[in-house]
Amino acid sequence: MKFSRMVNLALLRLKIICSSIQNIIILFILPPLLILLSGQIIHGITEPENIPIAIVDHDQSTYSQTISHRISENSTVEVFETDENKARQHVLRGNKEAVLIFPSNFQDKILDEELDNLVEIVHLPQSIMAELISEMAAGEVMRIASNVTAANMVLDHYRSYGIPIDDTNASQLWEQAWLYTEKQWEPGPTIGLETEYYTPGDTPSPAEYQQHGDQLVAVIIIISILTMFLSIFLQGNVVQEKNNGIGTRIKTYAEGYSINYFSNSIATWVLISLTALLTIITATLFLYEGENFSGILLSLILLYSLSCTGIAFFLAQISKTTGQLQFIGILITALTSIIGIIFYYLDELASSLGIIVKFVPQSWLIMGARDLIHFHHSWEVLILPAIVLISIAVLFYILGQKVGTIND
Repeated sequence: MKFSRMVNLALLRLKIICSSIQNIIILFILPPLLILLSGQIIHGITEPENIPIAIVDHDQSTYSQTISHRISENSTVEVFETDENKARQHVLRGNKEAVLIFPSNFQDKILDEELDNLVEIVHLPQSIMAELISEMAAGEVMRIASNVTAANMVLDHYRSYGIPIDDTNASQLWEQAWLYTEKQWEPGPTIGLETEYYTPGDTPSPAEYQQHGDQLVAVIIIISILTMFLSIFLQGNVVQEKNNGIGTRIKTYAEGYSINYFSNSIATWVLISLTALLTIITATLFLYEGENFSGILLSLILLYSLSCTGIAFFLAQISKTTGQLQFIGILITALTSIIGIIFYYLDELASSLGIIVKFVPQSWLIMGARDLIHFHHSWEVLILPAIVLISIAVLFYILGQKVGTIND
């Protein structure tokens, strides 16, 4: 009888909430649109951009062009060739990380073994990639300079030992020595490194699996923020009932208070779960290849929604007006998201920070999602996050009941 009444009340709540066009838009239209609009952000998170650098070649020699070509082949940088004035302006504006400037006598200085200040590197003082770019350029310059030094040394040895050689043979010998030294820069690997990615089921998958998994984690991060806020937003009717005295009248019926508000929480949980599912479907269809999604991951999202519902119910009981609830909702969503999402990746910096992160439901959703997507595929991974998320829901629902009983 109680269960039947609770279900009927939950259905009634669903009908009331869905009768508002505003609620329909906020629940089922805005979240998918937000995911689509966030597509570029998601791809930016999962696809790191190359470091933009500019190269100014005043020499236009074989050596300077060879070094420019080798640097441009590095997958971590994106090279732009331009004139010096424009290049310096790009650095000042932050459009380029650094500028490599080859002077007009670059090749001649290398041939004369004058290796000081061969390349000028321009960058802002706060650039964190300037050292990497400097080492990359210096490595390529020293590669060619070493070849020249070795070739010159071979000719010097010929002359020191009195071996006769004409200019034509000397030039050929110098070239052979240069090429021989160049080959020493590309030896065969002494250690073989093989990288594999595994999908659920321990079956090998293409390297793109890692990228798709990161994209799904980014989608879940957005869903976690939306779910927390919408859970609190939908509890506005609880505040209105308190202010209208409905809560006091409900308490006159046996167990009516618990059944009424528990049915409201069920309705809220169903709606935000549907919103999360619709958002994931939208992301799967338009943003990434969804082979990483699984029923275990869906269960984790449902448990996270349950914990958000418990927290929202408690906040509704301590709020005096719907405006106050919405303000608290924005504050709590921002605070828990910062701790549970951003600080989750920084918890290794301090043990105290790691402890704080464990009290936020977002961290358990992200942790469980990353484990499921990248490392595991069994339901065992869900045990600890499930226990914590259910405990959070029960704890805050009990606290909300206590506070509601006292206030009403």
